[in-house]
Amino acid sequence: MRRRTRRNDDAPAEGAGGEGAGGGEGGGGDEAADAAACASLSGTQREAVRAAMREQLLVLTGGPGTGKTYTVKQIVEGWRRRGKRVVLACPTARAAPVLAAPVTPPP
Repeated sequence: MRRRTRRNDDAPAEGAGGEGAGGGEGGGGDEAADAAACASLSGTQREAVRAAMREQLLVLTGGPGTGKTYTVKQIVEGWRRRGKRVVLACPTARAAPVLAAPVTPPP
């Protein structure tokens, strides 16, 4: 899985240890929830989630079965825990419902 990011110059600097899923707004409950969510991710997926929490833009790529959709779900849930709105984009109309299904909240 490859990722490309653009640094958000307005974002607060990360701590030297880089632990957790990034400095978001909100209380300590976010960190505990982020840690629990990251426990089920591979190292590369965890790195992508952390990057998404500190970068302004993240492009997540990879072959079939590499966990892109699951990683995106964890990213979206992390931002929602912080009360943020997330915008996703897909290169094809066929990919859009595949990506939307796991991140669409139930009615």
